[in-house]
Amino acid sequence: MAPSAASLLAAAASFAFLLSPASLSSASESLSSAVAPEGTAAAADADAVDVEYPHLTISKIAFGSCHSSKRSDNDPSAADIWKSIAAEEPDAFLWTGDAVYARSKGDAPPSDLAAEYDRMRADADLGYAPFLERAELPGGVHGTWDDHDYGGNDRGVEARDKIPRRDAYLDFLGVPPDDPRRSRPGVYSSVTYGRSPRKVKVIFLDTRWGRDRHCIPSVGAAKHLPLGAVAACATRWMTAGLDLHSVLPPCRRGGRRRRRRRSMLDEEQWEWLGAQLRYSDAAVHVVISSVQVLTTNPVVESWGHFPEERARLLGVLNGARGAVLLSGDVHHSEVLDAGAAVAVAPSSSGEERRRGILEVTSSGLTHSCVEPFYGGVCAPILDAFSAHRFRGDDSGGGGENGRGGGARSFDGKFYYTGRNYGTVRLDWGRDGWRGTAPDGAETASPEASVVVDVRDRDGNVVLSTGSLNLSRSTALTEAELSGVAPCIDGHLLPLVRRVGMTLALLCILALGWTRRSRRVSVDEAKKTE
Repeated sequence: MAPSAASLLAAAASFAFLLSPASLSSASESLSSAVAPEGTAAAADADAVDVEYPHLTISKIAFGSCHSSKRSDNDPSAADIWKSIAAEEPDAFLWTGDAVYARSKGDAPPSDLAAEYDRMRADADLGYAPFLERAELPGGVHGTWDDHDYGGNDRGVEARDKIPRRDAYLDFLGVPPDDPRRSRPGVYSSVTYGRSPRKVKVIFLDTRWGRDRHCIPSVGAAKHLPLGAVAACATRWMTAGLDLHSVLPPCRRGGRRRRRRRSMLDEEQWEWLGAQLRYSDAAVHVVISSVQVLTTNPVVESWGHFPEERARLLGVLNGARGAVLLSGDVHHSEVLDAGAAVAVAPSSSGEERRRGILEVTSSGLTHSCVEPFYGGVCAPILDAFSAHRFRGDDSGGGGENGRGGGARSFDGKFYYTGRNYGTVRLDWGRDGWRGTAPDGAETASPEASVVVDVRDRDGNVVLSTGSLNLSRSTALTEAELSGVAPCIDGHLLPLVRRVGMTLALLCILALGWTRRSRRVSVDEAKKTE
């Protein structure tokens, strides 16, 4: 019988209280402050694009994460998902993290990662090599890594041998030896498809190279600790549930002597990201973070455990044209909405505006959270932490507000726990349309839209954002940004207070009973004398 969510949380709490603890205030910064033959590498300037496909107008992109050769060895049918992806006939495929899992326990040496990459590209039984041969992919294969293809569960800035790890990953993607990305601190990069006003820019973030340790450092990569991943989940849950960022000042700082705030991205990558958006003329910006940005689920790694950094990212992305977030990592898929918990101000016409950036998570290709041995607690935890989740089209009019027309949920919920991959579909609307934005940039047709779907292993759509109109703004006001649902919310504090008060009351009653018993004993002794 699978353990209940309550029993897992109780066990996690017991464990986490034994560990030594090591809120960032919410803030936002505005945008102004903040391998195909056709592809050509660009210069190394901060606003330069790494690979460009100017003659390819994108209509469909496929993406996915979390691919384990060990899972494929144990279940040969896992490779069939690549046939479904190839049947989509995507223009490009994007890795959103964890393309491989090393067989080594603890931190994997770069040679082990390279061996896994080589097998991915050569072993037909895994499905990826035939996919590359079968799919035309005129827009190539591009991606970013997460912790497992980085080489250690939950690892960040503290990882060793980062340069050979980076080079092994870039080899896997087919990046040329003289490419500027080979000298970059991390694997962040950008790719563009098409020309304005039908240009798509894909921005890959690196959430590992410069990311500080968690408030309570993760033991997920501990080589000799049984169930280290479970312990890491427990400490993250306790950190958020008890709001240790507010209670413990050291949790607000990171790096040498803790002189700076705890970071998800180093400053060089922040400056690069700002320039990539500030000077872009793309109609659509697909921003890829290997870990989730908007989730309120404290059990998983996410930007939410670095709240000041998340606020900064949302500030940078706020109002970017056609912005969509993609993520992986968590072994389930879902649609997340920055505006899900925001009291959105009414428009001038008096109707409620549905705004805010959407995030779509697709994970994983070969395994999911409902498979042994965590399976029984996955769905209850996802149900318990849902404040961030997309709720579909609120207009009741098929997307008249530009959001979610045709949105699809699975069994009434915008998450799915089976194996899956994702697709981004673009409809550019009327041919020959020419429009100009206030900043002078050419705009796409008013009918232009993007749809992000999550598909099961057989290619069936199980989740969908519905049609998102590119002409509608996703910008939130400063007040609305501050209302985005947090991950660190102190939700355990009321329980801790109640338990503490109950224990204190029991102690008082026990003490009173003990004193009364002693008095009775003394009185009886005196009577005996």
